Amino acid sequence: MKITVAVCGAFDPFRIGHLIHLKKARALGDELIVIVNSDADLVRKRGHPDLIMQPLGERYQLLKELRCVDEVVVAIDNDGTVAQTLRLVRPEIFAKGGDRTPPNMPRNEVAVCKEIGCQIVYGVGQALSSSTDLIKRVKDFKGE
Repeated sequence: MKITVAVCGAFDPFRIGHLIHLKKARALGDELIVIVNSDADLVRKRGHPDLIMQPLGERYQLLKELRCVDEVVVAIDNDGTVAQTLRLVRPEIFAKGGDRTPPNMPRNEVAVCKEIGCQIVYGVGQALSSSTDLIKRVKDFKGE
């Protein structure tokens, strides 16, 4: 049986930590599907469209070109999670990066994984600086 691993994220901007996460996630199975958040999700999370560094089309194309990635799927959810997208993709493993732990996982993602029989694996990769950290550093530099 083929084991499908899914990861998710905005990947904006794409960084070395993302690459490490994707490669380690791919090593957990036979196929890696990357769920990428939409620009609308980023605006909801960051509060302004000018805080998107790479639009969805660019992020999608970058991810698609990586050897460790088998498929890229744009998240269909509109609540900041990927629960509904996971229901469609139906991976055997959902690999979460170093910044996610059971206490800070979205409850609906956990519920969907339980429903579809998907194992959540935490700490795949390492917790490096997040795009939120980068945006904060830029704002601090600009004195906002």
